[in-house]
Amino acid sequence: SLPALPSVKVVRVETAQEMLEAVAGEPADVAILAAAVADFRPQASARSKIPREDRPSSIELEETPDVLASVMARHDRPFVVGFAAETGAVERAVEKAKRKGVDLMVYNDVTEPGSGFGSDTNRVVVIDSQGETESWPMMSKAAVAERLIERIFAELATLE
Repeated sequence: SLPALPSVKVVRVETAQEMLEAVAGEPADVAILAAAVADFRPQASARSKIPREDRPSSIELEETPDVLASVMARHDRPFVVGFAAETGAVERAVEKAKRKGVDLMVYNDVTEPGSGFGSDTNRVVVIDSQGETESWPMMSKAAVAERLIERIFAELATLE
């Protein structure tokens, strides 16, 4: 969690549904969807602690709203940058980028040491709308953010 800049509107959310609602009405030229939103949630939640002897044999899951898909479906769709925190080869992220139709997808293998959650550094692969990939070396997350903004500006310049 980063400190908010005075010029930035911050909307705090806890669930995928809250994020979907927060994003729904906001106009944007560029949407950078970097939050690691869970794909599933428990179908039901307990109102109190479940005693060990009452342990359920399974937990039923349901899909959470797809925030990225909702942004892609907007009539005033912005330039969209998605993120794929994966535990495997980049090909899965390339397929995801094509399936989702994003303008850019940023992939990182969260199992790589020094990369992903809980680290100040990251090694990413940027995937464009054609499925072309550009591997970036390990760098600070701040440097990744700066370089990504530069890439977005370059992509937007080709659209004008």
